[in-house]
Amino acid sequence: MVEKLSEELGSLYKIHIPEYLTNLKKAIDEEDIITMRDVAHNLSSAMGSIGDLESGALFKKIEKDDLPLSEVSLLLIEAESLVAATLTQI
Repeated sequence: MVEKLSEELGSLYKIHIPEYLTNLKKAIDEEDIITMRDVAHNLSSAMGSIGDLESGALFKKIEKDDLPLSEVSLLLIEAESLVAATLTQI
């Protein structure tokens, strides 16, 4: 699924993706839609760039669709599981 990245690049993803996830959770909790969409966009791009198109699509849905925050929270739970699996492969 995920092509092997350089060790340095992989390390950066392993540091920054969890930070983005934390920021996304915070934005959802604070009902900050602008930040939520901005962070979801960053996550969608980042995950897509390492071959995780499935979580990338979920983050894109969070970014683009006008969903209730309860549904966004459920999508985030699903996406986090996919992200965790991907990050263990890089």
